[in-house]
Amino acid sequence: MMKKSDDWEIVEKDGKLIAVRKKGAVPDYDYMLQKAGIPKAFMDRSFENFMLDSSYPSLSKAKTTVQRYAEDYPAVEGGLLIMGPSGTGKTHLAVALCKKLIEEKEVDCLFVDFREALREYSVVQQGEKREEYLNYLSSVELLVIDDFASRSMSDWEEDFIFRLVNRRYLDNRHLVLTTVFRGKTLEEKIGYRLRSRLYEMCREINIEAVDYRSKVRRADYRSTIEGEKDGKED
Repeated sequence: MMKKSDDWEIVEKDGKLIAVRKKGAVPDYDYMLQKAGIPKAFMDRSFENFMLDSSYPSLSKAKTTVQRYAEDYPAVEGGLLIMGPSGTGKTHLAVALCKKLIEEKEVDCLFVDFREALREYSVVQQGEKREEYLNYLSSVELLVIDDFASRSMSDWEEDFIFRLVNRRYLDNRHLVLTTVFRGKTLEEKIGYRLRSRLYEMCREINIEAVDYRSKVRRADYRSTIEGEKDGKED
């Protein structure tokens, strides 16, 4: 396999310098996954191990929609806005999407947490450094923002997020977001202008389910307790 540094070359596209894989270069999927920023805690997530519950048909519908998006990519229209309560698998689906696109289609993906993106933007120096970070998030082929609108934003943070979303809209670059908010509540968190832009850019996926992470933990706990009782009876 070629060295990572030998796999890529810098070219100019639409007035910007970007890295592209050289023709004939062998993809290093481990490196691509690492570069994508997927948290280690979620690295084992896939469509195959996404938990379904017949009581909540929206889980199955959400999985099918995101999986179909991965299969059809890049012949897709816009991005995805995955909405639903905490613990219902939104991040799981977003990670599964990234992994599938990287492993099967060599798509340059980047996974970022909303709060971490704001923090990163706030700590870099004013001016050129901030523009470099904005350009970085704007230019990646597929950007996933997890837990979108999870905290209130200052005016300059709102400006940063709108510029990021708007750049990707103008450049026709895909954006995937997960959020616990929807409808009027989402609009109150991010403002009408940004909400309108996102609804124009992304297909909505609504998950109506309970926090199955807590449900699974309770089931595991009951199973453990029952197992201990059975052991004592033996």
